[in-house]
Amino acid sequence: MPDAKTDPTEALVLVVSDSKGRETALLVDGLLGQQHLVVKSLNTMLGEVPGVSGTAILGNGRVALVIDPTSIIRWAQQHREASAA
Repeated sequence: MPDAKTDPTEALVLVVSDSKGRETALLVDGLLGQQHLVVKSLNTMLGEVPGVSGTAILGNGRVALVIDPTSIIRWAQQHREASAA
């Protein structure tokens, strides 16, 4: 992404802990807001979508995809390892 922030002092850092207690950080450009949601799993027709844990219907009726940070981090680590080989 051409306008993505890469300097942690200019962006937000999201720290994610996995079930084994390992911590990894995601660098994000910003947060759009915060809401309490009821997350629904994806339709069986869609199957598993990498990086997405489910969907939610927002207060304005729009549907939002709910990201799965652990899955995104795992994908990035595998991609980095494959690139290094």
